[in-house]
Amino acid sequence: MGQPVAAARGATRSPVVDSLLIAVAVAAVLVVFGGVLALQSNHDVAANAWDVPTSVANDGTAPTVTTPPDPDLESASAAPAPAPTGGVDDLVAGTDRQGFLAYPGARCDFTNPAVAIGRTVSSLVVICETGVGRLYYKGMRLGDGSSVEIDDPVRTVSGFLVTNAGVQYMLSRAELVITSGGTQLADEAMLSYWSD
Repeated sequence: MGQPVAAARGATRSPVVDSLLIAVAVAAVLVVFGGVLALQSNHDVAANAWDVPTSVANDGTAPTVTTPPDPDLESASAAPAPAPTGGVDDLVAGTDRQGFLAYPGARCDFTNPAVAIGRTVSSLVVICETGVGRLYYKGMRLGDGSSVEIDDPVRTVSGFLVTNAGVQYMLSRAELVITSGGTQLADEAMLSYWSD
């Protein structure tokens, strides 16, 4: 009877089983790594346009306007952001270093910090920076909660210039100006503004 116990203690796995275990472990690591990359680049999805007049959007890239989120649901991006590098008093009321606390449509994704935050009577805007230094714009119209996210704003002497489907958003300490071609769609005075 002692013989089978000794044989069980000395038993080894076959090379096929070891190879399978290694393959499963590698696959699990790749799945986790892919998920982390997807979270970090979720803002690189095709950008939406603000309500662009039909004549501008007829180029085959019809704009998409998002609807406001359900305020009863929590968003991963609503988590508190790291402490600001400047004084907290420098930030716009109702914001932290990721943008507007109560408005996910005007808040940076996940852990991306804001580099500029602005509020007008009609709009909330935030310019965000990814971990690799790319910028993106998130804006929200207060009247109906429509929001837009646009990649690659350009820093200017007075603020930022954002372009999407022929529509330009010029953000500065003084105002938010939205134009399409030669037509001015909006000129909103800035009520409060912060930038790093």
